[in-house]
Amino acid sequence: MPYYQGLTECEMLAVHSEVKALQQLHGLSYKDAAHCLYHGEVKKLNGIDDAYHSLLKMHQDIDKLIMEDVDDKIAKIDLAIKRGDRS
Repeated sequence: MPYYQGLTECEMLAVHSEVKALQQLHGLSYKDAAHCLYHGEVKKLNGIDDAYHSLLKMHQDIDKLIMEDVDDKIAKIDLAIKRGDRS
């Protein structure tokens, strides 16, 4: 499990300010406002993770297409060399 350092005092104050703002804006308890903030951050992270995995899959598909094309060309060159064809 990776080491987690925790939040700095400045970061904790920023989170506290966001919770207080949600609390005042929506008339929530501190606990409910913190819960909303937490779930909002989790949604953002899940979206980032989904985007990462989509881009990774696209990258892998593109690599596969490129390598298939290269492999086909190499096979044609190898066949031409075996036949003694210089064209």
